Amino acid sequence: MARDYSAILEYEMPMESRCADVVLLVGVGVMVIELKGKLYPSQADLDQAVAYARDLRNYHRECNSRDVTAVLVPTRMRGYQQMVDGVHVTGPDALAGLIARVAFTSTRTGTSQVFLIGANGGQAMQLTHEASGAFTPTWRTDRRNLLYVSIAQFPRLMLIPSAGGDPSLFASDDRGLRDPACAMNACIAVAGPGDANSDIVSTSSAGGTIRVVLGRAPNDRQPAFLVP
Repeated sequence: MARDYSAILEYEMPMESRCADVVLLVGVGVMVIELKGKLYPSQADLDQAVAYARDLRNYHRECNSRDVTAVLVPTRMRGYQQMVDGVHVTGPDALAGLIARVAFTSTRTGTSQVFLIGANGGQAMQLTHEASGAFTPTWRTDRRNLLYVSIAQFPRLMLIPSAGGDPSLFASDDRGLRDPACAMNACIAVAGPGDANSDIVSTSSAGGTIRVVLGRAPNDRQPAFLVP
């Protein structure tokens, strides 16, 4: 997992002399992590983590348009606890699971929905609430959003923040879209039901033009990118 992020230790915060213990660059997102040698955090600890994240968002040019997440790690705590005042509070043993998350589908609530869980396990969080079901989630490379297939009316690609919230339409085709995959600034999918009229298509942005990559692909499914 270390290839997926970079860490800066004792980073001096903008506009003040204090230093954050760790600033983690995860994809295009940023995590500011504060360590405390205790079992439970105090309100002052939470306020400090909130201030660090706020200062990075407001006073650091490169962080201004990025998702900045505040994390507080009481080093004697075990497991992920909860989010308090916008700060993730977690023990060191659950930190990797907070950084690396797994998206999956489950019918545990009745209809197939997308859930998230830490790579080390823990409590799964339901992300989608599609009446007709949600299928085949795939991460966008910004690590902040996922694509999934909604079959409301006809299969189409929806975009949803990994932190939760309302989904938005990413791409649609009259024949239906399925089997999405993402890399860099592009996404590919299968357009059509898998018969002689199906194509493998790509689009570079939400609502963007859909281009045919491989036409008349009756037996071709599950396209994937090779990322160098």
